[in-house]
Amino acid sequence: MMMKVLVAFATKHGATAEVAEEIAQTIRGEGHDVDVADLGRGTMDDVDSYDLAVVGSGIIAGNWIKGARRFIEKRSGELRRVRTAFFIVGSEPYFEPERREELLAKYITGPVSEQGLTPSSTAVFGGVFDFSKYGRVVTAILTKMGVKKVLSDAGFDVSGPCDLRDWDRIRDWASSLV
Repeated sequence: MMMKVLVAFATKHGATAEVAEEIAQTIRGEGHDVDVADLGRGTMDDVDSYDLAVVGSGIIAGNWIKGARRFIEKRSGELRRVRTAFFIVGSEPYFEPERREELLAKYITGPVSEQGLTPSSTAVFGGVFDFSKYGRVVTAILTKMGVKKVLSDAGFDVSGPCDLRDWDRIRDWASSLV
């Protein structure tokens, strides 16, 4: 049976948008109708018309991006009436994979359950570091934290984007939703 699926996301530098698009493409490839919504550019009119709502956010300084946070707060009533799945994109999963369950609780289970939502599935994905997109202060902080060294030691060229996303894992998770 064909499902109508919403993939809604908020992104700061674009990595979460690319993950959301890959999730949407994977679900479309399974024969379902998918709409993609950038929550940073506005809000949705009608969540109730979907069979599944997949909501994602980048994590910046330990927080969901405002558009995604506002979406689940304002639309929690509608989201309770449809099947939901949530994902986040950030660096912590890459640097501390042993903390995946703790990160799920911190970034998804906690914020989502505060709105009375019980997702059918959740996921934590690595993000992208692109020091050319950050200001001097953020770059200095990340450098002082040792992020550049860790990435360099792991074989990444820190003069360009360092992509920490596992595309096979993202596609597998998307397929599991339908």
